[in-house]
Amino acid sequence: MRAPGPGARAAAPGKVLVLGYAAIGDLIFFLPTLRALRRGFPGAKIVFVADRYAGTSEILPASGLVDDLWLYEHEELAARGTRREIERRVGAEGFDAVAATGATPMRAFAGAVLSVPTRAGHCRPIRAPHAGWGPLRYAAWRLRRGVVCEEFERRLAFNRKVWTAPGAEHAVRRNLRLAQALGLSLRQEDEARPELPEPAAARDFAERHLPRGKRFLGLHLGSPRSQYAKIWPAQRWAAVARAVVAKTGASLVLLGGPEETDAARAFAAACGEPLIDLTGRAGILETFAALRRCEAFLASDTGLAKAAMALGVPTATVWGPTDPRELGRIWDAERHLDVSKSLPCSPCVGLGVRNEGFDVLHFDNCGHRACLGELAAEEVAAKVLAWLEAR
Repeated sequence: MRAPGPGARAAAPGKVLVLGYAAIGDLIFFLPTLRALRRGFPGAKIVFVADRYAGTSEILPASGLVDDLWLYEHEELAARGTRREIERRVGAEGFDAVAATGATPMRAFAGAVLSVPTRAGHCRPIRAPHAGWGPLRYAAWRLRRGVVCEEFERRLAFNRKVWTAPGAEHAVRRNLRLAQALGLSLRQEDEARPELPEPAAARDFAERHLPRGKRFLGLHLGSPRSQYAKIWPAQRWAAVARAVVAKTGASLVLLGGPEETDAARAFAAACGEPLIDLTGRAGILETFAALRRCEAFLASDTGLAKAAMALGVPTATVWGPTDPRELGRIWDAERHLDVSKSLPCSPCVGLGVRNEGFDVLHFDNCGHRACLGELAAEEVAAKVLAWLEAR
């Protein structure tokens, strides 16, 4: 897709490189963009590049939205040899267009994508955090921000810059603007819930463990390795689960990955209720199939909370430092519940980075983390029970 002459219409790209997300929630919020690219460029070969995560290796091949998948470990991208290999692959493929998300480590990819004619990517404005700063301090801050967030590489790499909105913009809409930058006219239905795949093996797994005719309440505790200190304690979830099970009589289903088994054991000991513990026993697609059989779902800001929303399962989400306007409900919003302390300093994370500026508190310097630390189990249980009763 070479640059068109005056008055000419750009040809549809034959090959599109997508530098995308790997984490489950981020990937789910990117699926509408992949669907829009597939709709707008039906004959194009779409190659998706991301970290080697369960989300990318399981969801994308089953989705039918990409034709090829290049996966790398994040640590590999720091190696000069890996970067040369990426440049070789991109050059050999002969891409016409590239779309790069805000999570793309552009230091690893800038050299490769410069050979692609049309290059769209997210860029963040680097604004003065405080009007009272002198020119030297402001220049030093801009330099540090540009280096840390790789904004200098982004300015160099993209000839169609997709600026992030100054206020809160939902990730689905922010991602769709990448497709728009490649020349697609967006439709209202492009924001609709994506279809998460459910192959027969995943369906069989769910039916074995969650037989039809029973009521199930799903819960995801969240990974202890999660960034931004956004996971509410397992012991408090146990108190909420006891109250909800006692009120509804639903069977409790615990979902999560292998790294969450210790948290699951602590939860089970504190909860004392019978539960179906599928933590570490199900792949991503099997987990989605189990989620479909839950009449409601409880979680912190996790990827499975996004999956539940995409599946149309009513979801109650506990929020701390991250922003629900950016990462929360967008589909059937009235079916879902946001629970938070609503502190003046929350949210303190936006667009995947710490909020910065003069005297700004964020999750690793606030000293109290009260947004989750002061959120009592009784308060969450009361809101969840009122929400369930109203439904």
